[in-house]
Amino acid sequence: MTEPLGLSIGMTNLVAARVGRPPVTRRSILNVFGDRAPEVGAPSEIPGFTEPRLVLTGFVERVGDPVPLVAADGSAHRGEQALAQASLRPDATAGRSSPLAASAPTIC
Repeated sequence: MTEPLGLSIGMTNLVAARVGRPPVTRRSILNVFGDRAPEVGAPSEIPGFTEPRLVLTGFVERVGDPVPLVAADGSAHRGEQALAQASLRPDATAGRSSPLAASAPTIC
């Protein structure tokens, strides 16, 4: 049996919710490390956060923009790729793997 996962994607916060569990809320900040998986949230939301990292903000509003985000180190990142990395983090999905289905409203 699958367990549904609700995601709320906002320019300020990313929220993940599972039935019967409290929602997990993190700032819409993606911290990319050289030697491990990225982490989502402000430094104060990440336990043991002391490693050097690349910080990406503003990626939610850049989803679908053909012009990539340019990080402080000069690297380019597509908004939708950063959002996918942030949305699929184990802390956002409560550490569980389940089939994924996504939907989004269409704005005409």
